[in-house]
Amino acid sequence: MILMPAVLALYTTQEEVVHVTALFEAYHMTMYYECREILSSHEDAEDAVQEAFIIIHDHLWKLEDIKCNRTRSFVVLVAKNIAKNMIRKRRRMNAFSLDEMPSELPDEGEEVFTQIEVKEILSEINNLPETAREILLLKFLHQCTDKELAAIMGIRHDAVRKRVERARALLIVRLINQS
Repeated sequence: MILMPAVLALYTTQEEVVHVTALFEAYHMTMYYECREILSSHEDAEDAVQEAFIIIHDHLWKLEDIKCNRTRSFVVLVAKNIAKNMIRKRRRMNAFSLDEMPSELPDEGEEVFTQIEVKEILSEINNLPETAREILLLKFLHQCTDKELAAIMGIRHDAVRKRVERARALLIVRLINQS
């Protein structure tokens, strides 16, 4: 397995490319085996490792010492979380059946998110400050648990809850002001 050129394109300096390549060479097999154990698929495990290096891009500055146990734990945890999220996504996609579809449209008074509203929410999330955006995307899009977020972000579990709470409040205020 090689690090995909598209992933390497995320890194702007030669120093970053050398650093992430060394990180990849040191841990990609461990990450792959952990993902393969979860996903039971060679291709999916490789995809999970590549996606992990995309996420690691935002945290590369935290990973100075490649041979450090903390670095190893971090990169393996990111890969395992991606693999678990892939499993969750599969289950959600397979869990929906035609029997669960509503037989009629909702009444006019019922609130239903449309595709346009979802796009507006995602757009507003992308306009949030980096910390708020990052925690909301990891929590709700990638479905990371508070424990996983604490490990990824290097903060305490209770700090994660507070950041999620603040980010949600900020998003709600922005969405209300947008209306």
